[in-house]
Amino acid sequence: MDFVVEKCPLDILKLPLVDMDRSLAYDAVNRVLVIVRTEKGYSRQWYDDIFRECPNELKDSKMCQEAYVINPELALFMPEEQISYEMVLELSKNRTSFWNGFGLERIPMKYRDYTICQNYITRISGINVKYVPDDVLDQNLCNLAMNQNGNSFGYIPARFRTYEMCLQAIQTTSVTISWIELAERTPIQYQTEEFWDAYHIRHQYFNRYNELDYNIPSRCQCKQCKNKIYTK
Repeated sequence: MDFVVEKCPLDILKLPLVDMDRSLAYDAVNRVLVIVRTEKGYSRQWYDDIFRECPNELKDSKMCQEAYVINPELALFMPEEQISYEMVLELSKNRTSFWNGFGLERIPMKYRDYTICQNYITRISGINVKYVPDDVLDQNLCNLAMNQNGNSFGYIPARFRTYEMCLQAIQTTSVTISWIELAERTPIQYQTEEFWDAYHIRHQYFNRYNELDYNIPSRCQCKQCKNKIYTK
């Protein structure tokens, strides 16, 4: 143990820490965190990586408080009992980049109130709408999600989808859902000629430049399909 800590501190996570005596494992991890934080030749990223991958069983209040001072984003990798609402609120207001790209899924459910969810949607990614609790989600949050990222459409419940959202999704959808899914998730009352014309034009663009074999749904009501210019 001492050899790893002193000579190869970055290898600390290769040890079976969970199966070791807790006090010995805790002491070893703390010593390594001090080394990578204070000695020359180590970057802060190594400190972050070791804290993130360290077993939660070893992350007590002292270790978590020190980590939060060094990098507040590490709160996302603390045991739930060590995370405070104030930490989450500060993250939602001031942090715009996370290792996982979004972040709200790592926030304890008990802290996902309207303010926290709105901040994560508007400041980080609209796709965070998929992690908003049902009793918090409303039309406004869904609208904000679409305005922030049109690909959020695939995660908005049917009861909150509007005609404007459906048209916007056609212009932005490229990754989160397929073209067939987009059509399936568009309420029938919104499948107007305007919708299908926009759908068809955008569909042809992707089919041309991505060389993918997309199929237009047979119920398409765009002008091309109505006039049988396009073979379905």
